[in-house]
Amino acid sequence: MSDEDATGGHGRRLDRVRLTGISATGYHGVFEHERREGQTFVADVVVHLDTRRAAATDDLAHTLHYGVLAEQVVTVLGGEPADLIETVAERIAATVLAYPLVQAVDVVVHKPQAPITVPFEDVAVEVRRDRSWLPAAEPVPADAPRWVPEVSADEAADAAMHVPGLAPDEEPPAARTATEPQPFAGVPTPSLPVPP
Repeated sequence: MSDEDATGGHGRRLDRVRLTGISATGYHGVFEHERREGQTFVADVVVHLDTRRAAATDDLAHTLHYGVLAEQVVTVLGGEPADLIETVAERIAATVLAYPLVQAVDVVVHKPQAPITVPFEDVAVEVRRDRSWLPAAEPVPADAPRWVPEVSADEAADAAMHVPGLAPDEEPPAARTATEPQPFAGVPTPSLPVPP
């Protein structure tokens, strides 16, 4: 994340609110399996603003509620899919800059499970946006729905046939009836009379 200071209207360094490691499952990427299966995305956000009034009044109304901000970042990470994490970073920046108190924001979006064929630790895109260099995206509303991937009819049928505790290639046990006694924990079960 950038160590450059953002400055306010009087050329003074602004204060920072830093949130690191915000994570959610998202469906971003250019490959079909990324849209279908999803993966973990992580965001780090540094908000540049003047916190003096909040400190002087000890009033949350004069600063940024970082709990609400974290939830909004998760909404973006888990929201409408984008092909590029650059787009995800822009959406987060736009959402943060929608707060009038915020003068600048640094956003890093990490994609640690990116489909890369060589060993790697992380892929990240970092952007800084401010009141003079606005994001190329619109803010995401706080009440935006989480995105759920579409499921084909075949995938839905496969999921309906899955029995918890069985391997995907293992056959489920046959239906048990009173006329077909089944052993219980290795103990033989006596035959039951068949009703007329």
